Amino acid sequence: MRKMCIAPGYLESDFPDGVSDEQRMKLFFKGIGGWFLDVADECINPQPQRSLAAHPGFAVLSIVFSYFEIIAKCQDGYQGRDKSHQYFAEGVLSVFPELRESPEGEVLVELLYFGARNGLYHCCMPDSLIVISGTYPLPLQLDTINNRMRAGINPHLLVSALIHHLKQYEEQCLNTENIRARGCLLSRLNYQASESKKVEERLRKKGK
Repeated sequence: MRKMCIAPGYLESDFPDGVSDEQRMKLFFKGIGGWFLDVADECINPQPQRSLAAHPGFAVLSIVFSYFEIIAKCQDGYQGRDKSHQYFAEGVLSVFPELRESPEGEVLVELLYFGARNGLYHCCMPDSLIVISGTYPLPLQLDTINNRMRAGINPHLLVSALIHHLKQYEEQCLNTENIRARGCLLSRLNYQASESKKVEERLRKKGK
């Protein structure tokens, strides 16, 4: 029998009686942190004795940029597959709430969505609307190069900001008194589980 890893350090066989709501949330955070943000942190902040063949900035964005949409749908308890634009924007504003009050916030979010999110998803590379540099003083900011407005991304600072945001969200959801945060997260996780079962059932019927 093949072993199925469902989160860093956890096998499916570790839960012979199924996964409880509390365990489901903890596994969610273990997976996002260990398989997702920790890997990005290791890539963008390598050990001094380790040398990478190429700057990992684009790879880091490919790893972490789905975080915004994922986390916003969890925070809202969204049950559906669409509304990517809406939830990407909400995710950016959840991580960087100061952008809500900034006149440049809406422009920056649009550049990030069309330049980075869509570029990475459809082309595996951000387009020319995006500039990556470790010299930017902020994780995300507007920049103007050759009279063109662009979104500047410091991947070092961005990964740190996402890790901090995830830890805060985890604390909210694992607080048994925070009914709304817990309910929304479980609503999203249960929806994803039910969709997987539907796909499995359709494939089983096709195989008959």
